[in-house]
Amino acid sequence: MQFGTPINLARIRPLADFLYFNHNRAIRPGDMTLIVTLDDGPWELYVLSKDRPEQKNLASAQAKRAIQLSMKWKMIDDGFSSVLENAEATHGVQPGLGYPGNG
Repeated sequence: MQFGTPINLARIRPLADFLYFNHNRAIRPGDMTLIVTLDDGPWELYVLSKDRPEQKNLASAQAKRAIQLSMKWKMIDDGFSSVLENAEATHGVQPGLGYPGNG
Protein backbone atom coordinates (compact mmCIF):
# COMPACT_ATOMS: atom_id res chain seq x y z
CA MET A 1 0.00 0.00 0.00
CA GLN A 2 1.35 3.44 -0.94
CA PHE A 3 0.30 6.69 0.74
CA GLY A 4 1.02 9.36 -1.85
CA THR A 5 4.18 10.64 -3.44
CA PRO A 6 7.45 10.42 -1.46
CA ILE A 7 8.74 13.77 -0.22
CA ASN A 8 11.95 15.08 -1.72
CA LEU A 9 13.66 16.39 1.43
CA ALA A 10 16.23 18.31 -0.64
CA ARG A 11 13.45 20.63 -1.86
CA ILE A 12 12.09 21.52 1.60
CA ARG A 13 13.11 24.99 2.68
CA PRO A 14 13.08 26.19 6.30
CA LEU A 15 10.66 28.96 7.30
CA ALA A 16 13.59 31.12 8.39
CA ASP A 17 17.36 31.05 8.08
CA PHE A 18 17.93 31.76 11.77
CA LEU A 19 16.70 31.09 15.30
CA TYR A 20 15.75 34.08 17.45
CA PHE A 21 15.58 34.16 21.24
CA ASN A 22 14.07 37.11 23.08
CA HIS A 23 14.47 36.01 26.70
CA ASN A 24 18.20 35.22 26.26
CA ARG A 25 18.95 37.89 23.66
CA ALA A 26 20.39 35.60 21.03
CA ILE A 27 20.20 34.94 17.32
CA ARG A 28 21.51 31.86 15.58
CA PRO A 29 21.94 32.07 11.80
CA GLY A 30 23.34 28.84 10.41
CA ASP A 31 26.25 27.63 12.53
CA MET A 32 26.89 31.01 14.18
CA THR A 33 25.49 32.20 17.50
CA LEU A 34 25.35 35.79 18.69
CA ILE A 35 24.36 35.93 22.35
CA VAL A 36 24.35 38.15 25.43
CA THR A 37 25.09 36.03 28.48
CA LEU A 38 24.40 38.66 31.13
CA ASP A 39 21.49 41.11 31.31
CA ASP A 40 23.63 44.09 30.25
CA GLY A 41 26.63 42.20 28.91
CA PRO A 42 28.26 42.62 25.51
CA TRP A 43 27.33 40.57 22.48
CA GLU A 44 29.39 37.40 22.03
CA LEU A 45 29.85 35.67 18.66
CA TYR A 46 30.64 31.97 18.22
CA VAL A 47 30.96 29.61 15.25
CA LEU A 48 29.41 26.37 16.45
CA SER A 49 30.91 24.16 13.73
CA LYS A 50 34.38 25.04 15.07
CA ASP A 51 33.58 25.88 18.70
CA ARG A 52 30.62 23.85 19.96
CA PRO A 53 31.11 24.72 23.68
CA GLU A 54 31.23 28.47 22.85
CA GLN A 55 34.68 29.12 24.31
CA LYS A 56 36.21 31.44 21.67
CA ASN A 57 34.32 34.73 21.43
CA LEU A 58 34.82 36.16 17.92
CA ALA A 59 32.86 39.40 18.42
CA SER A 60 36.01 41.54 18.30
CA ALA A 61 37.68 39.62 15.48
CA GLN A 62 34.48 39.66 13.39
CA ALA A 63 33.06 42.96 14.63
CA LYS A 64 31.25 43.77 11.37
CA ARG A 65 29.43 40.42 11.43
CA ALA A 66 28.58 40.83 15.13
CA ILE A 67 27.14 44.31 14.47
CA GLN A 68 25.10 43.06 11.50
CA LEU A 69 23.65 40.20 13.55
CA SER A 70 22.92 42.43 16.55
CA MET A 71 21.05 44.82 14.24
CA LYS A 72 19.09 41.89 12.80
CA TRP A 73 18.23 40.72 16.34
CA LYS A 74 17.06 44.26 17.23
CA MET A 75 14.90 44.50 14.10
CA ILE A 76 13.24 41.14 14.83
CA ASP A 77 12.79 41.99 18.52
CA ASP A 78 11.20 45.35 17.67
CA GLY A 79 8.81 43.54 15.32
CA PHE A 80 7.76 41.07 18.01
CA SER A 81 7.40 43.88 20.54
CA SER A 82 5.02 45.77 18.26
CA VAL A 83 2.96 42.61 17.71
CA LEU A 84 2.74 42.10 21.48
CA GLU A 85 1.77 45.74 22.07
CA ASN A 86 -0.96 45.43 19.42
CA ALA A 87 -2.24 42.20 21.01
CA GLU A 88 -2.31 43.86 24.43
CA ALA A 89 -4.22 46.85 23.08
CA THR A 90 -6.75 44.95 20.98
CA HIS A 91 -7.23 41.65 22.86
CA GLY A 92 -6.22 42.32 26.46
CA VAL A 93 -3.24 39.95 26.26
CA GLN A 94 -0.87 40.42 29.18
CA PRO A 95 2.83 39.59 28.76
CA GLY A 96 3.67 36.27 30.41
CA LEU A 97 0.05 35.67 31.42
CA GLY A 98 -1.77 35.15 28.15
CA TYR A 99 -5.41 36.08 27.75
CA PRO A 100 -7.47 37.42 30.66
CA GLY A 101 -9.19 34.65 32.59
CA ASN A 102 -6.52 32.00 31.80
CA GLY A 103 -5.15 31.97 35.25
